[in-house]
Amino acid sequence: MPINSRVPSTRPRFPHAWRILAELKASEALPALVSLLPRLDDDVDDWIASELPSVFSKIGWESVDVLAPFAADERNGIYARGSACRSIGEVATTHPEQRGRCLEILTNILKSFEKNDQFLNAAIVSVLLDLDSVESIDLIRDAYAKDCVDLDCVGDLEDVESELGLRAERSTAPKRGKFFWRLQELSEIQEATRPRTIGPRIGRNDRCPCGSGKQYKKCCLEA
Repeated sequence: MPINSRVPSTRPRFPHAWRILAELKASEALPALVSLLPRLDDDVDDWIASELPSVFSKIGWESVDVLAPFAADERNGIYARGSACRSIGEVATTHPEQRGRCLEILTNILKSFEKNDQFLNAAIVSVLLDLDSVESIDLIRDAYAKDCVDLDCVGDLEDVESELGLRAERSTAPKRGKFFWRLQELSEIQEATRPRTIGPRIGRNDRCPCGSGKQYKKCCLEA
């Protein structure tokens, strides 16, 4: 997930309730469950992001009827839409007979890659990878060609092709996103500012600290 200033929510959550709804396959609760997704764009809600996709898949294929219009609606936030796409992918995994329908929904959203946020496109590509959707590769390549996929989420095109079994090895250096390079920059700054321990100064005529018994100038100083 890209760097952002959102902070964890202290709002109470009820994971046990939606787990029970999932076990009961309570399709009548789907609208209420989908209404929780916008919280992902308001705050960091790990429970919703990690558990709701499984809840939707357990309830069954009826979940797609509610998730599909939500995921396609541009008025919804990108994290909420991304989670809806992830949930659709979970349904396809749990109910293989729904795979074709779910892929059609996901690829139709991805076709708007030039209008979509890069993170949303990456979220969809990630789901397509989970579904081993080799048949979607041309659309995925088009999205990458227009630089419309967040590289921090799923890597570059060669990473995707490798995961789909379409490439045996890389032909170019890996491409990474802004988040990756920012982390590397912070790591280099941290290393540059790390306190250094300076040992005692060794004179040229002193015995070499390596233990050879020679003078420093005739041993490691010349190395």
